[in-house]
Amino acid sequence: MGNQLAPVDQFKAVLNSNDIKARLKNSLKNNWTQFATSMLDLYSGDAFLQKCDPQAVALECIKAATLNLPISKTLGFAYVVPYKNTPTLTIGYKGLIQLA
Repeated sequence: MGNQLAPVDQFKAVLNSNDIKARLKNSLKNNWTQFATSMLDLYSGDAFLQKCDPQAVALECIKAATLNLPISKTLGFAYVVPYKNTPTLTIGYKGLIQLA
């Protein structure tokens, strides 16, 4: 593999970028670090999501953060689902209830 990073390491690098940190801080104020941790948990636990562009996955997660929806799969508020290697934010029924 040489110099190529593993997908999770690439995602960590994206999370540590100034752009993503600024977007998270802008959306979540004080809770941005917890959300970043849940983003990493989501990405590292889904092999199909790891086939997607890490930057695109992070941006889809930020959409959920903007709506104040947690992305943990077990909570059922919002999901980041890969469709043909393109991450897509899908709002769960609990998220729809919260937004209503």
